[in-house]
This record gives sequence, C-alpha cells and structure tokens, in this order.
Amino acid sequence: MKKKLVSTFLSVAMAASLLLAGCGAGSDSATEASTDEGDTATEAPAEQTAVIDAGAGEDATEMEYWTFVELHGQHFETMLQKWNEANPDRQIKLNVTVMPYDDMHNKLLIAVQTGEGAPDISDIELGRFPDFLAGDDVPLEALNDVVEPYMDTLVKSRLEIYSKGDTVYGFPTHVGAMVAFYNTELLEKADIDYTTIKTWDDFKEAGIKLYDETGVYMCTADTSATWQESILLAQAGTDFVDENGNPQVNSQAMIDGLTMWKECCSSVSRITLSKV
Repeated sequence: MKKKLVSTFLSVAMAASLLLAGCGAGSDSATEASTDEGDTATEAPAEQTAVIDAGAGEDATEMEYWTFVELHGQHFETMLQKWNEANPDRQIKLNVTVMPYDDMHNKLLIAVQTGEGAPDISDIELGRFPDFLAGDDVPLEALNDVVEPYMDTLVKSRLEIYSKGDTVYGFPTHVGAMVAFYNTELLEKADIDYTTIKTWDDFKEAGIKLYDETGVYMCTADTSATWQESILLAQAGTDFVDENGNPQVNSQAMIDGLTMWKECCSSVSRITLSKV
C-alpha cells in the first residue's frame, strides 16, 4: 500500500536585493545549489540526521521530516517545543534529515513514486513541486482539512501553487519579503541620502550620480532567474500569465518594467529595450 507523503511548506523566499557593490563573501564548507527557479540555496555538504524530542515523552509519536535547509530543522525544534507543551496528550518526536537540494528532491520523488521510504513530512521547493503533482494519482496527502480553519488568514494565491484542482497538497509557511539593500558608505561618498529615494525615478537619478561619482553601479540584474521581473510586474498589477493562464511575456508592462530596470542599472541610463 502506498504511503502518502504529507507535503509541507517550502517556497524558497528570495529577498530581491538591489546591491550596490562587492558582496563577494566566500562560502565555507557548505555547498551552493541552483534551484529550478535560478536562485541559489546554501545547503549541507552531505546528509545529516538529528532527532528533535522537544521534551516529548516515551509515548510520543515519531515522525520523519526531510529538508534541504538546515535552518528549517532548527525552526521545527522551536515550534515542536511549543506544540508538545500545548498538547501533552499528542506529543511528537521529529527525526530531521537534512540533504543537499538535488539529492533530497530526487530521493523524495523516487520514494513517493515507488511507495517505499518516503518521510511523513517534507519540504518541497516551489520550482520542484509540479513534479509531485504529475499524473492522476498524486502521492501526497490532501491537506484541505488542515488548511480550512485558517483560510480567512491565508494568502489564497499561495495555496493555489501547491494545489491540484480543489485539493491542497502543500502548506506554505511564508509569502516572501522583497527588500532593498543599500551600501550607505558608497552612497555617502557620492553625497546621496538613501532615505530620500521614494520612487523609481529617484532611484534612477541616484544611480546616475553614484556612477558618475564612484564608477559603481547602483544595482544588479537577474540573468538566471525572474525575481526582479516578477516584482516589477506585480507593481504594475499584472503577471507572467493572463487571467486564462496564457503566457504574456511580451506585454507592455514587461517591456516598460525591463526598460526602466535597465535604465536604473545602466551607467548611461538612456538605453531602451526593443520589444521581445
């Protein structure tokens, strides 16, 4: 009998960063893996397993949890402590296994397809989630009954990513924050007060001044992912697809957004893009 996997949670949240200069920190023993969406996730160099008992008693239910981010295991350690304190009659002990990104997803997909060796709970990265929804017999546990009590407080569009039809198979834990980082030391050299940057025009003019004064570019441009494009489209009230789910990468909003972003990131700041 196939064991259904209780799918959880993970859409990797990348902070969209506007970097001014030299964030060239080297990596240590951890390795870096590119996800299907093009971002980079730092992960453990090899499989690691830890047991989180969180004060659970001898009669606690043991569950297996797989993840590719060590910090997620640490998060569960905190939350499991709260659960066990609040539910003395439903104690849980969690066996956490941390694996490199590709290893975990490949091993997990084989496990759920064969019905052998799957954990009770697992992170699945947003870009890999469709692999687990293919076919008529989805090997994940339906979570509608779990989600229903919280529907009024959840971002429903996030649940749609982890759903097939009317069935929810994944429960995201965050939406993802978009933030801007400024190198204040560089800005000070160019006599730029970042607190006065309120609009994209302000950002563009600051970028021109920064380059003129220091030779440093104001921001970066994605070349292997679409995080920045997604933000620009969202600001314009649209998306990569229309209301019917059809691609619209040639939209005016996309052209305007990319033109503006190229101008912001270019020292010339007068370059325009042709229609793709």
